[in-house]
Amino acid sequence: MSDTSNISSTLVDVYEKCLSRPLRRKDLARSPLTIKDLSTLARAVSDHYRHYSLPNKETGELRPSISPGFTTSHSVGLNYVSGQKHYRGTFNYEFDATAEGEMSDNLKRYLLYCHSLVFEDPLPYLLDYFEPNIETDTALRRIPAVNALLAEYADLKQLITSRILLPISHPAIILNELPVLDKDTQKDLEKRLPNLPSDVVDLLAHKIIEEQYRRRRFNNNVDLFFPHTDYVLILRELLKLEQKKFASTAVSEPFGLAVLGSISALNPRALSTADLVRIRVDDELFSEWRAFLSRVFREIQVREHTFTSVEAEFVVALSEEFLSWRDRFDARLKRGSIKAAFSESGTHISIGMVAGGITGMLGGGTTTLLGALAGGVLGGLVQPAIELAKNIVNKSVQRADALSLRHHFLAVGILDSKGRVRR
Repeated sequence: MSDTSNISSTLVDVYEKCLSRPLRRKDLARSPLTIKDLSTLARAVSDHYRHYSLPNKETGELRPSISPGFTTSHSVGLNYVSGQKHYRGTFNYEFDATAEGEMSDNLKRYLLYCHSLVFEDPLPYLLDYFEPNIETDTALRRIPAVNALLAEYADLKQLITSRILLPISHPAIILNELPVLDKDTQKDLEKRLPNLPSDVVDLLAHKIIEEQYRRRRFNNNVDLFFPHTDYVLILRELLKLEQKKFASTAVSEPFGLAVLGSISALNPRALSTADLVRIRVDDELFSEWRAFLSRVFREIQVREHTFTSVEAEFVVALSEEFLSWRDRFDARLKRGSIKAAFSESGTHISIGMVAGGITGMLGGGTTTLLGALAGGVLGGLVQPAIELAKNIVNKSVQRADALSLRHHFLAVGILDSKGRVRR
């Protein structure tokens, strides 16, 4: 979790304090905000962001900032403001309700891997239309959009109040301060990356420099985010040319995020807000889940010159890593290491135990955890010990953290809707 010592309020706090009502979807449906409410909220939100600063980023925390400067599909939430679906070929804004949910899906996609996430809040853009004591047709047309956006925030409330989601709204770029890529560096990059067109190298390199600048503007309290793996290829070469000392995570973590952004088959709606919060409560569980995904991303990065589809390679690497991971845990059981497998059962459930419970109870096969126990492959253990172990696993898969983990597997696509491992 983020260090919250340098901030005092969230967007949810601002809403509930200034309007004296809880931020809940059912309340917004029953009693949508009026022009007067929105004028009040506009002033409060503007004041909030005027004084807001990001919480300090902890060591090891991955907290990318999704820049509004990327394409519309990666400008999370801005579809409420400028999405073409709201204009229907005219110049008049009419909110299209199908826009609701896109923001949450994109945020959850990256929260599969990130500890926390910074994004540009679209709410101030919409609230700009609600000046005090002025009622215009332009403002009236945006009331449904504001209420829909706030309903999404109500669903994400726990993530916002836990500082896992960090909406921001202030200019992060001053054009006359923006560094420029010098011609020598540009030529060196083109030589190092002969498989990319020179105009693409130039364009993406300038964008990388802009994002590095944005990061400094945030006092390095955010990490870099790029929507495509080509950016990461150029980032790696830029870091080498600048002769900067950097760890592998400086490249591997942006690469992982770019992979997540490229996979259309992900199912973020398999994850609830509670799932995303719950898995982070247990630091070890989330660390091991991230390690699982990191190994998948590493395999893709190592083989990046041997395939033509990141999406197809993601499926292959995901399946390989999951089966390898499950087999490693089963091997521990077959060695009779019941103590090692269940030593944490009183207060903590290891990711291996949960994986075994998931695959064993939901069709993973006879060599999974429950199959191994029931088949007696732990030779030498007395029956009461086997029964005790089975009871532990039965309870573990019913626990909230096990359910949350199962939903993460569903979201990345390794399990089907019935909980079976995809082949």
